[in-house]
Amino acid sequence: MNKVFELTKGKNKIMVSEGGGMVSGTFDIEGELVSPFYCHPWNEDEADEGILKWLQGDFVCVPFGIHPRQKIDGYEAEVKCKQPAHGLSSNTKWNVKCLNDHIEMNIKYNSCEIDKIQRKVMFLQGCNGIEFNNTIYANIDTFMPVAIHPVFRLNEKRGSMKLIVPECETIATYPIKLDKSSRVKPNIFTNDLSKVPLEDGEEVDLTSLPLADDVEEIVMLCGLKDNRIILENHEENYRVIVEVDLACFSNCVLWFSNRGRTFTPWNGRNLCLGIEPSTAAFDFGSDISCADNLLKKKGFKTAMKICADSAFKIDYKIFVERLNK
Repeated sequence: MNKVFELTKGKNKIMVSEGGGMVSGTFDIEGELVSPFYCHPWNEDEADEGILKWLQGDFVCVPFGIHPRQKIDGYEAEVKCKQPAHGLSSNTKWNVKCLNDHIEMNIKYNSCEIDKIQRKVMFLQGCNGIEFNNTIYANIDTFMPVAIHPVFRLNEKRGSMKLIVPECETIATYPIKLDKSSRVKPNIFTNDLSKVPLEDGEEVDLTSLPLADDVEEIVMLCGLKDNRIILENHEENYRVIVEVDLACFSNCVLWFSNRGRTFTPWNGRNLCLGIEPSTAAFDFGSDISCADNLLKKKGFKTAMKICADSAFKIDYKIFVERLNK
């Protein structure tokens, strides 16, 4: 059984799942309750993996990703370590403590590289949203891909939400076909998220959500030049802003789960957007992200250095506010 802890402030609420240390929230915006975060539409017993049993809200991925099942040109690496999807942090239960004005949680690793991770979440002061403080402690100096993984629900109505991304050096499409439903042309670099080439020669606007077709897509913003990614909900009149530290995250993976996956537990019913600030080579795990991959050759940082003699801090904020503010 997955236990959920709650922190309240008036009508505002932060929820923390001990499974995966996943954080969600509900906010009172001018008298209306807004729940921007995603929660999986299946029962826990429909999923085999921990991360899929609990998938919701925001969580930390240490290390980020998992080694792909097939060889990918430009992203070759020997498999040196097997890791669960998005790391132990996303696949096991955390120790959680709910205090007066914040929630603390921690997880102990059983690896030679990482000792433990601590998370602290609290309400933002003076506005609606959540402040996240994360600290990674290492046993040895190490390099690995790291990401945060906020996931937001999408409306049913096509085009009722708008994704606004910061300027970046380039946008990289997923190097392989992510799912049989995927239509974006693989392994290319472009500069306009509203005109992303498809395999059939057409284009798709990945800023207008949900998408018209039932697809599963991933693209990555490489070399972020601003620290805010915004999702506007025009049907419910609010926006969500993810604000990160560019010293931690130089890229951002965007995961569009638009009813594309038809196998269990997805079953063609999943509708969400993952905004995943990261320092990684897509979601290909430690071996590839730490190797001499194509993105690294192009000058993009794909792994973080975490030192044993100093705690590695990742702080970020997620704001929720009216569109007409």
